[in-house]
Amino acid sequence: MVPGGGERRGGQSVEAVHRAFMASAGHRANILDGSFTHVDA
Repeated sequence: MVPGGGERRGGQSVEAVHRAFMASAGHRANILDGSFTHVDA
């Protein structure tokens, strides 16, 4: 897995994936970390 990368699996909506990332302590910390500047799609 690439840091900052994300995948939509199983036909999930973008909103559902976003909610899941923000509900995960580790993902949320990475998303909100100001020094984390690149996202790999």
